[in-house]
Amino acid sequence: MNDFWQHCSALLERELTPQQYVTWIKPLAPVAFDASANTLSIAAPNRFKLDWVKSQFSGRISDLAREFWNTPIEVQFVLDPKAGMRSAPAGAAAAAQR
Repeated sequence: MNDFWQHCSALLERELTPQQYVTWIKPLAPVAFDASANTLSIAAPNRFKLDWVKSQFSGRISDLAREFWNTPIEVQFVLDPKAGMRSAPAGAAAAAQR
């Protein structure tokens, strides 16, 4: 799941403007993958980001998931206020705690 998210994030970072990537994709975090049900859950830190990402990027993320796993994947978006913190690099999280 984390390998996919790194792959997906890297591709989206190349496809989007830096502002779009930082605003919409970087705050997301993968939270669950169920291989038996072919579902991937991705968390957004607030309802606004969740709704926007779902409407604007769910198709692209689903396509990338299908290509990565070689099977159709249902991408579900969930609300988790801590999502942005999980996707931050370790150094940034440590700096934020100081």
